[in-house]
Amino acid sequence: MKSTIFTFALSFMALLATTYASVVNVTLRDSGSSKDVFNPQIYAPTQGTVWTIGTQQAVEWDTANAPYEVTNTLGKIVLAQNWQMFTDESGGLDNPLACDFSIFDGVAYITVPYVTPGYDYQIVLFGDSGNFSPTFTISY
Repeated sequence: MKSTIFTFALSFMALLATTYASVVNVTLRDSGSSKDVFNPQIYAPTQGTVWTIGTQQAVEWDTANAPYEVTNTLGKIVLAQNWQMFTDESGGLDNPLACDFSIFDGVAYITVPYVTPGYDYQIVLFGDSGNFSPTFTISY
């Protein structure tokens, strides 16, 4: 009887040790993993594109070489002018043109905000990086 209890206790301790080692191994493996930065090229709008205020437009980007794991999979699109991002204006960081879409979609649809017409606007695509489009025009 004593040998059965001893065998059971020894087996239980071995099971606990194995379980603990597995958890530690998984934790170490996960904490050492790194995620890739996804820096996609913006296809639309392109230089020379003209958007009309109030219309719906597609912002398109390349997903062909997207890494499997990225640091942030949710996208945000904001407006910039002359390489300066808008902040609290319509289309700015605080009020983006689009947000919470998958960065792997390759396209998001936005409504062109009411801004002063100009030829030096850009789209900034955020996921885990901020990519500027070529300059384009916004008009009435």
